[in-house]
Amino acid sequence: MMHCEQGYTIMEALVSIVLIGLLITLSLVFFNMLFNSPLMGKKSEALLLAKNEMEYCLHSIGLNDTSYSNRYGTIRIDRNCQKTDSLIIFTVKAILLKNNKQIVEFYASRKE
Repeated sequence: MMHCEQGYTIMEALVSIVLIGLLITLSLVFFNMLFNSPLMGKKSEALLLAKNEMEYCLHSIGLNDTSYSNRYGTIRIDRNCQKTDSLIIFTVKAILLKNNKQIVEFYASRKE
């Protein structure tokens, strides 16, 4: 009668555990860098500020061009209003002041 053992050796198990640990470590470092990036935070803040400004434009009566900075002075929001025959066109831009780079731009229109 032949006796056959099946399974993994200790060495194979240790190698697989080390490889899984390495993959988990690398993925955690990657996602940490991706989601904790200061630029990512500024982009999300710029998007929120521009969205709020666009909602204000669409629900208010005023047609003034406006420019203001966030509370940290890192992002500038510019609002431009153009009046045509029957429409008012709003443009809202969020600009990163560090390098004067435009992050986001929204367009909307409403009837006068």
